[in-house]
Amino acid sequence: MGVEKITSRILFEAENIAENTIEEAEKKCESILEEAEASAKKILENAEKDSKTEKKNILERGKSVADIDGRKLVLEQKQKYIKTCFDKASEKIVSMDKGKYTDFLVDIVKDGGCTFGEVILNAKDAKSIGDKLIERLNGEIEGGEFRLSQESSRIKGGLLVKSGSVYMNGSLETMIDEKYSDLAAEVAATLFDD
Repeated sequence: MGVEKITSRILFEAENIAENTIEEAEKKCESILEEAEASAKKILENAEKDSKTEKKNILERGKSVADIDGRKLVLEQKQKYIKTCFDKASEKIVSMDKGKYTDFLVDIVKDGGCTFGEVILNAKDAKSIGDKLIERLNGEIEGGEFRLSQESSRIKGGLLVKSGSVYMNGSLETMIDEKYSDLAAEVAATLFDD
């Protein structure tokens, strides 16, 4: 066999091998592309499904937060209305006619068990009913030894009785604070009877 025939045969076999290798590579490439497309399709479907689920979860969380915030706002408004009721009750007490208001103050001292001391009022009450109150306390409480203080307090209403270094706090603010938690539920039930 001549060199030409051998070269020609080697070229022929090399071309066949190259052709077969290219065909196999193309088939593998097609197979890889099909798998990649299927995988991409599956990933997109899962992502779409996950995004719908996440969207639903986000909406539900948002609704829950909005419900909680709404309830907080309603509660804050209810608490403001309750406080307004207590403020109005306080105003009503301090604006009672002088006789009833004096009766109210005498009852505070009697309930407190005081029999003597310096009575401290706010400036307005000291001027308008101070002397009358001291007269009533000394007359109605057995062994009563009360005197009107020269100092006044910044209380809204009610009184303070100083006996030595001890104070009986009968201020309107203190009485309302003490009764607030007990009465707030009743006031709320009356105002917001659902």
